[in-house]
Amino acid sequence: MPHSTGPAAPSLNYWPPWPLFNTEKKENKPENAAYKRAIVDKYSEAAIRRSWIRTCKALEKATAEIESKRADIIPALTLDDLLSASQEKKNELRAVGCFVIRGVVPESDATQWYWDLKGYVSDNKEKITGRTREISLEDES
Repeated sequence: MPHSTGPAAPSLNYWPPWPLFNTEKKENKPENAAYKRAIVDKYSEAAIRRSWIRTCKALEKATAEIESKRADIIPALTLDDLLSASQEKKNELRAVGCFVIRGVVPESDATQWYWDLKGYVSDNKEKITGRTREISLEDES
């Protein structure tokens, strides 16, 4: 499968220039190679290439939308907005895959929960694994 920086318009002879897709990278597990060969035998290399190019185009579009909307990519609405939403709006929310419902919990309760959680994390640092990022309430506004 060729790998090149290719023409601006993707074609069957073009793979996007992503480092993980190159001709030097070999499959290191024989069972995976067999699965891949079975897929190519069933669907054809040309069909898989067309599918991959469609996927790349969709990813480029999604990436551009995320870059332009930034944090606004995740819709925020009130519970009343959600309950009275049109089917079209519900479909839009489904397409995004997540949303924030504001105003469900009083701000004073949410602020207390925030400080309670910070205290819990501080008191249990040795038991908590994973990456953490320090934020403040001001970061969220």
